[in-house]
Amino acid sequence: YDFALPVLVLNALYSGNGNNLKRWLEMSPMKQFTTLDTHDGIGIVDVKDLMTDEEIHETKEAMFTKGANVKKIYNTAAYNNLDIYQVNCTYYSALGNNDKAYLLARAIQFFAPGIPQVYYV
Repeated sequence: YDFALPVLVLNALYSGNGNNLKRWLEMSPMKQFTTLDTHDGIGIVDVKDLMTDEEIHETKEAMFTKGANVKKIYNTAAYNNLDIYQVNCTYYSALGNNDKAYLLARAIQFFAPGIPQVYYV
């Protein structure tokens, strides 16, 4: 499963900068399942080597402004002391219930390397 894609797409849509997403799409495995959200929420730890700490922080803060909740883990050096394991919200909610942004995110997912899977509630 490509658990980095959801946060990279959110970061690109929030910031207007797709460099991290582009870099990931160029190197991501071809044989994987792509997903934007799951029953576990939106994972954060999977982007620790793909985004700067500041970019991760800004993306998390943007999700919080949309009403997202978090699940924390113990700080460890392996995760650069990252204490947010996942963000609990739907992808649609993370995008502020913006239909156009949601459709754009799904289009990116469907054309990313791999087999797209859509979780819905």
